Amino acid sequence: MQHVGIIRNGAGLRQAISWFDEELDSLDFSFTRSYPEQQRRRILMLRLGKLIASAAIHRCESRGAHYRSDFPQTSHQWEKQKVTHVLRGVLA
Repeated sequence: MQHVGIIRNGAGLRQAISWFDEELDSLDFSFTRSYPEQQRRRILMLRLGKLIASAAIHRCESRGAHYRSDFPQTSHQWEKQKVTHVLRGVLA
């Protein structure tokens, strides 16, 4: 997906999210368990791609190797902040 690479911008990210939505909407999830492994992996990759694009569109800055051409500066707002998640009692 060309819009979710190292160099990104809001318009491209919105286009990518729309594409992921269209791809996911075209699938019938009522038979997911009977899908072959390759199809299940595709679904997971589409969901992950949408998650990455959705997170990137909310970050209105460039940070490290992830460059937003529409927001080339680094914001100090996120410094020293950590995001943690506990899944089934395990810190992830």
